[in-house]
Amino acid sequence: SYGRQVYGQTLFDLILGPVMQRLTGVEPNHLHYQSLSQFSLTRINVFDAQSSRMLKQAPELDDKLAYSSFRDNQSNITKYYPKHGGVGEWTNTILRRISELGVDLRPSAKISGFDRSGEAISALHFEDGSSLDCDLMVWTAPIVHFLRLNEIELKSPPPKFKHLVLFHLVYDRKFETDLHWITCYEDGFLTYRVTCYPNISNEKAAPPPHHLTVEVLADDLEPPADWLTRVKEELVTIGIVSREARTIHEVRQVLPFVFPVPTVEFVNSQKDSLKAAQSVAKNVLFLGRGAGTHFQSQVLKEVYDNLCGSQIL
Repeated sequence: SYGRQVYGQTLFDLILGPVMQRLTGVEPNHLHYQSLSQFSLTRINVFDAQSSRMLKQAPELDDKLAYSSFRDNQSNITKYYPKHGGVGEWTNTILRRISELGVDLRPSAKISGFDRSGEAISALHFEDGSSLDCDLMVWTAPIVHFLRLNEIELKSPPPKFKHLVLFHLVYDRKFETDLHWITCYEDGFLTYRVTCYPNISNEKAAPPPHHLTVEVLADDLEPPADWLTRVKEELVTIGIVSREARTIHEVRQVLPFVFPVPTVEFVNSQKDSLKAAQSVAKNVLFLGRGAGTHFQSQVLKEVYDNLCGSQIL
């Protein structure tokens, strides 16, 4: 497999493989190599600080080995996080600015069909009876929906998804760590990621209560009732909150179908879908997850770069 070729059998079989199976629920041999970057597993922390710094000077090892601590090589890139509203504020700000520019926004509009003119899509029709002339279309939704609107059916098994369960917890004491966020790969733990919001800004110096969010990858939309208790105990074991700390507010949130499991079969099916969709019309740009880009920041940059460089505009 790709993992064994790049990282060697020992590191893959003892570290990367078990972690990927824990996160996806799929045997590592069935996963596409892109799954490593999707879960930020391209570098492994296996040595002490001095050895890591020395070995990472070799180009062939730099992209495989991690520093033993984030303090060993802090990025000079300034990171930003909204003081109010969470990361959703980025999207709200973009929508507000687009609206102020006079753009016709139609959120939640459902496309019912297309008009074609030669090798291009000339108009979109919506379920409410309205329509929109089209010079260029940027499609970031799942490509399967575009194919269905064009009456193209590809035979492929449905993808497996992981749901995301969020536990929003407020504690009566300050946290035991100053880290902004923590990823947990420990076998047997529910916790996947933890974001400690007060640590991101100067609020960490403010008196409690302090709040955090725990992310858990789940197969079912109805998680077991004991998950909250287990997650709270894991926060103590990891060293994020003290044993004496008590929650004063608890909210559970379930986000369905967040992570498609990147199996080899699924990625190959996506490539076939993209090729079929691109053959429908020449004035459609397929971007986002369906075209191989996963994270929101990457999708936004991809859309911007493609629009700026488009020969259609």
